[in-house]
Amino acid sequence: MQCPKCPNSPLVATRVQAIEVDRCKACGRIWLDGGEFDTLLKGVAR
Repeated sequence: MQCPKCPNSPLVATRVQAIEVDRCKACGRIWLDGGEFDTLLKGVAR
């Protein structure tokens, strides 16, 4: 998958807690799939 901001840069899967998120090698932005943000928030709220 390619970064939406950096079309020539691939996204790399990275683990944050138990969630696998996608990170751009070029800009460093993190991209979440549907529901991942809510899952991360639930973990922080504990």
